[in-house]
Amino acid sequence: SARDRAGDSNGAIAAFAESTKLAPFYARPRWQLGNALFRAGRTQEALAELQPAAQSDPKLALPVLALMWSALNGNVADVERAFAPQSPAMETALARFLAKQGKVADAMRHFRAAGGISADERRAMINDLLAAKNFEAAYEVWSLNRGTKTSGLAQIDNGGFEEPIVL
Repeated sequence: SARDRAGDSNGAIAAFAESTKLAPFYARPRWQLGNALFRAGRTQEALAELQPAAQSDPKLALPVLALMWSALNGNVADVERAFAPQSPAMETALARFLAKQGKVADAMRHFRAAGGISADERRAMINDLLAAKNFEAAYEVWSLNRGTKTSGLAQIDNGGFEEPIVL
């Protein structure tokens, strides 16, 4: 990190590469190496380091996706290939990121692929979709959150008030 701050890009990359060899399953060294490679213009190498960093530490998923989005010129297929989500948490992160980019159809595909995710993640996805003004997709996520099997705006949950009202 000191070499990186001092502007020694090649020295920083070499040091970060050594740290990834010494701690191959830690996210932080891969994140630092990926960033250094990205700043040095070595995009493909950077992406190869950033992907396992995000898989190892889900907190890095959104920053990694932002770098990938920038490096790959907002091409959804290329970002999906580079990010290669391998868990429900990564699918959800990709879904939320794509929703924020206005790619709602792609976001919903990844949200559905994530399968069972936490109520907090569902609420966050609903908020992302509402911010993107895609109310139909937000309703679909909400209906899954409520445990109903409805999808689409044509059906209203308990529209005739025949069922007890859940407060």
